[in-house]
Amino acid sequence: MMESQSESAPAGFWIRFVAAFLDGILVGGVTFGLAMVGAPAILGFVIGLGYYIYFPSSDMMATPGKAVLGLKITDNDGNQITGGTATVRYLGYIISAIVLYIGFIMVGFSDKKRGLHDMIAGTLVVYK
Repeated sequence: MMESQSESAPAGFWIRFVAAFLDGILVGGVTFGLAMVGAPAILGFVIGLGYYIYFPSSDMMATPGKAVLGLKITDNDGNQITGGTATVRYLGYIISAIVLYIGFIMVGFSDKKRGLHDMIAGTLVVYK
């Protein structure tokens, strides 16, 4: 049985991994569907970019994958992030991935369970 998490407790590596997997299925499914009907590849990139900027900066404060698992993305003070912060965080994803995904693995070892992209953007992923 999973322990109940207190509000604003940092979300660890494995739950964030599952959330990212769910988001990948959603974005990947749409991108694959577009590719099957001959849409330009750049359209898939734009949809992914919009997904990872819109949802975290919306009132939802999370991507759908994170929301389903009871997580939210905040700034360092626990507030809703802006579209600009979400954009910086997305660019941080790219940097985290380029360095052999070490930026994501850092979540399992850093204080407050922050990845490189969180450190760059000044964000936290916490339980709702």
